[in-house]
Amino acid sequence: MLVGAVQYGLARGRSAQGSKLAVFPAVAAMAGLGEWRRRRAEHLDGVGEEPAAAARAKSTGLGIGVAAVSMLASAGERRLADRVASGASRVFGGHPAWWRPLGHAVSLALVAGATRGVMHQAFRRIEHMEESVEPALDVPPPLATVSGSLDSVVPFDTLARAGRRFVWTPSTTDRIEEVMGEPAVRVPARAYVGLESADSDEARVRLDAAQYEIEDARQVAERARVLEERVRAVAEDARGVAEEARAAAEAARAVAEHARAEAELAREEAAQNRRKLETQARAIARLQARLRDR
Repeated sequence: MLVGAVQYGLARGRSAQGSKLAVFPAVAAMAGLGEWRRRRAEHLDGVGEEPAAAARAKSTGLGIGVAAVSMLASAGERRLADRVASGASRVFGGHPAWWRPLGHAVSLALVAGATRGVMHQAFRRIEHMEESVEPALDVPPPLATVSGSLDSVVPFDTLARAGRRFVWTPSTTDRIEEVMGEPAVRVPARAYVGLESADSDEARVRLDAAQYEIEDARQVAERARVLEERVRAVAEDARGVAEEARAAAEAARAVAEHARAEAELAREEAAQNRRKLETQARAIARLQARLRDR
């Protein structure tokens, strides 16, 4: 609209060349407006601005390039419209100016068709690149918590290249602990559903939710397993303590038996010593009685 308004104003002044060159100031104005909006958005987002000279050079170059392409496209479209109008005038009669709207319609239709064909080819190339298999990512990921793994509900062969890269490059627990400075709560999980993984958006959403539900169930099972191992470890510790207590009781019983045996031996030795002393005392008494009789 801006280009057309400038061209119309210059055309009223009977400056055909000026109307063609009106593309430059119009595109320059649009480029300046776009640059101002970009800088304002960056300022509101808190993004640092580029150096002034680099920003001006970039915007100037983009403005000149867009202006040149726009002028060439406008000139080509106008020339094609004039030829179509001249041909229609020769075939059907009438002044070429009457047929110029038809010429513009035909030229715009051809431009739209060519643009559609180019875009179609570009999309096909993009799809071919995305569907190609990279040698390093041709097998399912070994991590069970990501989509496409052997334990996942999403088949790996239904993921495109971007999806395979996404599920093959999750953060590791070591990296999470290094960044967060604390132990990782769980193993990293990534869910990705490709366009070929299901027939509809609802089915893809269900697959994505099922992947997270499986991961949640796996985490619950893992916590239950850890809890069971802890209970088993406590039971093993209790069994060890009981074994130690039993061994201590056996040792105490052995000590008591040994002390009883020692006491018995001490009593026997005391009794023997007492009998010896009594025998010796009787012998001394008899000896003394004999000495008195003499």
